[in-house]
Order: sequence, then structure tokens, then C-alpha cells
Amino acid sequence: MQRVTVSMDESLAGHLDEYAAEKGYSSRSEAVRDLLRGTLSDWAGNQSGSGYCTAVLSFVCDRSVRGMPMRLADLQHENHDLVVSTQSVPLTHHRSLETMILKGPISNVRTLAASLSAERGISFDALNLISVERNDEHGHEGAHSHTGHLHLNPIIQ
Repeated sequence: MQRVTVSMDESLAGHLDEYAAEKGYSSRSEAVRDLLRGTLSDWAGNQSGSGYCTAVLSFVCDRSVRGMPMRLADLQHENHDLVVSTQSVPLTHHRSLETMILKGPISNVRTLAASLSAERGISFDALNLISVERNDEHGHEGAHSHTGHLHLNPIIQ
């Protein structure tokens, strides 16, 4: 592990301490490491549209908009190779918070997110993307085989 020294004004240090305490970090270093991992993962995912990712797409859906439930279902089925899981949480009689767990090529995941965002009746959308490497490495003792799937390791660890 390398030691990196960072200078910051008292106000920023105070905010870092508040953040670390609220999140339950045992030290400033742990908090800074996690903040850097998140920022660098976002940066790596935005550097290019190539590579693979896992992602969470969240949005608010107004189901009273004509045809919205069917359009949403069709979009998910058309992208069955990217959509791992979906969840719907009712907020009001007509609106729900929707989440989609996605995995696949970064460019395809971004295209799906952009097309969904453009739909009438969709608001407050956010894509949280984590760049991953596809491989078959194992980080534990004992050999086992598995055919038909690859592991997805975060690029920034």
C-alpha cells in the first residue's frame, strides 16, 4: 500500500470527518479510498463506450401515461440480453420508482438508458455504471469449473 498525503482546508476536512462518521468509516483514509474508487470507476466508465459494465438504472415512471406499462415491458424484453432484474416500488396511484439491474457492453447499456430517458412519462432517471472486466479468474482456494459464464470484476478496486 502506498501512502499519499493530501492537504485540505479546515472546512473540507470537517466535511470529510462528518461524511466518514455518518457512513461509519473507521478513518479518513477508508472514506477517501471509497470516494476515490467511486469517482475513478465513474471516470473509467466515461472514458470510452467500449468495454463491459454492470449498472443500475433508476427512474420514476408515470403509469397513467397512455401505453407506458406496455412500452416499458417491450423495452425490457427487447433488451433481455442487458436486463438482469427489475423492481417496481409504488409511490402514488400512478407513479412508481423503477430500477433495472443491467450488464453488458457499456455502449449498449448507455443506449438503453438514453432511449428510456426519452420516453414520455419517465422522469428522475439516473444511471450508476461500474466498468468491469470479464474473465474467469478466481480469488479463492480450491479449483472448480463452470461453463457458460464469466466473472465480472470491477476495474477500479
